[in-house]
Formats: sequence, C-alpha cells, structure tokens
Amino acid sequence: MIFEKFLERVAKLFQATKISYMLVGGFAVAYWGYPRQSMDIDLVVDLKKDNIDGFLIKADKMGFVYNKSEVEEIVRIGNRFVLELDDFRIDCWLPKSWFEKYTFGQRKNRKVFGQRIYIISPEDLILSKILAGRSRDFEDIKTVVFRQGKKLNKGYLKGQAKTLNVAEQLAGVMQK
Repeated sequence: MIFEKFLERVAKLFQATKISYMLVGGFAVAYWGYPRQSMDIDLVVDLKKDNIDGFLIKADKMGFVYNKSEVEEIVRIGNRFVLELDDFRIDCWLPKSWFEKYTFGQRKNRKVFGQRIYIISPEDLILSKILAGRSRDFEDIKTVVFRQGKKLNKGYLKGQAKTLNVAEQLAGVMQK
C-alpha cells in the first residue's frame, strides 16, 4: 500500500467515526519543516470511553489491526495505543494536558501527501517539541522555524510559551 492510500484510509476512519484527530510528530515536521525518517505516524485522537466501541468496530471493518483490551485500558488510564494497517503503524496519543486539548482548536486542515487531513499548527508543533525536550525535537523545531519563518504567529508562540513556562527555550530556538 502506498502512503497516500494509507493516509486516505486513516482520514476516512476518523471521518466515519466523527472522532477529532490531528497529525503530529515526524510527519507534521515533514509538512511544516523538512522531512526526516519516521517509522510510524503519530496522531492525537480525541477518543473517550463513550465513543471507543464505535471507533473499534469501524476500525475493524476497515482492516485496522489493534489489541482491543489494550486500547480500552489505554483510553481509561494511559495515553498511547497502536493501530496497524498493512505495513504502517499509527501511534494514537490521547490528549491529557490542557495544552494538548487546546491544540485541537488550532489544528489545520491541509493536503498532506495527497490527502486532506487535520494537522497540528506549526506554532503548536514547535511548543509541543519544546515541551518534549529531546535533542531530536530541537532539530525538528529548527526546520519548522526555518521553513515557516515570517508566517509563524510569533505573538501566539510567545504568549503560549510564557504560559507553558518554556519562554526561554522558545527564545533560544527562535534566535538560531
């Protein structure tokens, strides 16, 4: 299966189940910044106890593979479960913090690899990467800042960075 068809099926699953989602991680970096190798796609999904059964039934009908008891347990207490489709893996992250939940309101509907999907905004991607704080994340941020440049909402970035207590880190990556 080619990646574009895979993304199309992912988008159809979330459209059919009316569950909010957005692309984050390495593929969001590839869209807003520069591509890098990633072995899976990362989605933030608004899956809750009351919509899990319908979601899993539809995922099953569409050929997605998952561990039902793991998904149910993760929705109850955790933050990540895995869906697989052919040779592709999807890490589904549940929003837990106020900021993760807030980013849904800022997400963008864009054409990514030939498919219209929801994707985290470049500003929220930068902030999320700062919060994660791994060296790979700071490399990703540089590519997003370089490519998006003047298009970034710097007022939003600065305000949210202050609220999230990462203003110093943001200033550091914006200088570079």
